[in-house]
Amino acid sequence: MPTMDNTQPGNLSLLGDRRLPSIPGHGVVAAPLWLVAGVHFCAFGLWFCWALIVVQLHHVGAGLSFLELFSLLAVGGLGAGCVGITLGYGVPPGAERPMLGWCLLTLLIPALGLCWVLGQPDTSLWQLQSLALLSGAGAGGSSVLVQRMGSRGDEDQTSLLTAVGHWGIVVGFLVLPILLVLPLYGQGAVSSLWSSHFFGRLAPGTALWLSWSGAFWGGLIALVIVFWLARQCRADLRAFGASAPRIGSAFLAGLAIAVLGAWIVLPATAGGSGISPPKELLLLAIAASALLYTGIHRRTGSENAFSQFRHSDTWALSLLWVMSQGSFLGFAAAFPLTVERLFVGSAAPGYPGVFIYAWMLPLLGILVRPLGTWGAARWGGALTTQMCAVILVLAAAGAAYWIGRAQVSAQPSLYFSGFMVAFALLFVAAGVAQSALASAVKVSVSRQAGVWLSAVAAFGVFYIPLTLAEKLERGEGVQAMAGFAVFYALCAVVNGWLYVRRPRPEL
Repeated sequence: MPTMDNTQPGNLSLLGDRRLPSIPGHGVVAAPLWLVAGVHFCAFGLWFCWALIVVQLHHVGAGLSFLELFSLLAVGGLGAGCVGITLGYGVPPGAERPMLGWCLLTLLIPALGLCWVLGQPDTSLWQLQSLALLSGAGAGGSSVLVQRMGSRGDEDQTSLLTAVGHWGIVVGFLVLPILLVLPLYGQGAVSSLWSSHFFGRLAPGTALWLSWSGAFWGGLIALVIVFWLARQCRADLRAFGASAPRIGSAFLAGLAIAVLGAWIVLPATAGGSGISPPKELLLLAIAASALLYTGIHRRTGSENAFSQFRHSDTWALSLLWVMSQGSFLGFAAAFPLTVERLFVGSAAPGYPGVFIYAWMLPLLGILVRPLGTWGAARWGGALTTQMCAVILVLAAAGAAYWIGRAQVSAQPSLYFSGFMVAFALLFVAAGVAQSALASAVKVSVSRQAGVWLSAVAAFGVFYIPLTLAEKLERGEGVQAMAGFAVFYALCAVVNGWLYVRRPRPEL
């Protein structure tokens, strides 16, 4: 049984010299690092602008229930995870440069779609869900590109690009609420019941141009496309055309699996089947379906690509990646709408507005990541991750307590400060754990391992918002956070058993 060794600081390596198998053929991406960073920045910014869109739709009285609004976040997470798997395993190494162009095109489509849909007075739920799905799928493709960057030993470069993507979340949370109050030529405005931006709460009746959400990111994506085209030569464009069918089929397969999964799990009121199976089993079935597709359509090197799943460490690391990066992404997406559901409304005149501080917690989770790198170097990655897991358990339990008090109180705003502290600890612990794991686990020895872990973490944007939506609608927000606390405790047990304790000789 392969285990991880915590005896050498900063190195969470497999027992002895055994590591997840490397995939041959991975070379340095021909595109400049700044160009790939620009794609990833725009991809995550567009994906997470939906956390703002759903709140603004609530603010302008769009007539969508909270469950329907949360479903927009969930389908984006499904799209990111499924496309991440099908692109990462279905497209062989060497197609990174054409994949960059493909990611840009697939991001431009939902950005332009948002410009049009959010300017219409009668936007339907299925239109919004389709665009949210495409936004997440584009981010899933950019994550594959990031994981394939460079050759062996460039894990610092991958971590840097991941952080750039997360900065796209923070910038969007800061800039977009301010842009919405500015007139946008050719687009209609809607009157808000209440809203806010970084500088304060907006007066009721303030006109908002919601199409800015698509126009802002669409403009940045178009600018990156111009730079990308300027770097290409005829041979590169021919390679892009030759690779388009293979990349496109993998992309569409991931979309189809995500659409089917969303239809199965969502309630009928949110455009789903109403079957609503356990989300954990659904995610396992979705991931297996995506891997099955790639296994059927990829013959060359497929056995080597999937051999990582014979190692128990792959599954243990999947849990830890969901605990860290998956929690960061999931709570970043769900936090603004959760606050609106729990604490505020039109009858809360003293409430300053969620967008005054919605950006703070993701920013905090980014700024503390050097602590994870430092802790991994000082105490080892496994022990640092274990401390973060304990903090996550306590923070989730604290959030459950404050949510419970708020849901039964006539003045829920009295418990908002405690709720904020608990969620701040969640973001801090998740951010530190993510950097500790990234520093300690040399994912670069297997690009396919990095693709898998990144895709699994993206499913957190599906699981966390949908779980919160279902529980909050039934007045059971305490159970949701308590369930997360149990999951973090399970991760602590797995990490402690496999990686913190000194490996026994018989292992």
